[in-house]
Amino acid sequence: MSRATVIADASYCHHSGAAGWAAWIRIDGVPTPIKKMGPISKSMVKTSTDAEVRAAIFGAQEAINNGACIILVQSDCQAVCDMNHPAWLDFAKKNQDVIFDGMHVKGHTNGSDARSWVNNWCDTWAKREMRRKRKMLK
Repeated sequence: MSRATVIADASYCHHSGAAGWAAWIRIDGVPTPIKKMGPISKSMVKTSTDAEVRAAIFGAQEAINNGACIILVQSDCQAVCDMNHPAWLDFAKKNQDVIFDGMHVKGHTNGSDARSWVNNWCDTWAKREMRRKRKMLK
């Protein structure tokens, strides 16, 4: 049973509806992290919470695609960690053979520990992807 840790973050513009995401995925036995990022379709998000949940889903899907069946999702959004958002419940229902758990990470810190560093990395890339999406919408 392969385990993975997914740290994910999203950025959402309330004015344009543009959103971006980033995830840092560590899978047991794989020496380097998987780093993914991209825009989020406007049809998938109406709020910043929706964007955060989508970021976690995209990261978890990448972990599943790489063989993980036990996934710890870490996010600075409590709704992601609670795993009761409708989009998350739908995703988990489609992946019933995967065990998911959530853990809150304090976001937007200057912490020097690895978890804070990775969360800041995700935050930076999610903002870049949101800005890129916002430019495409104009």
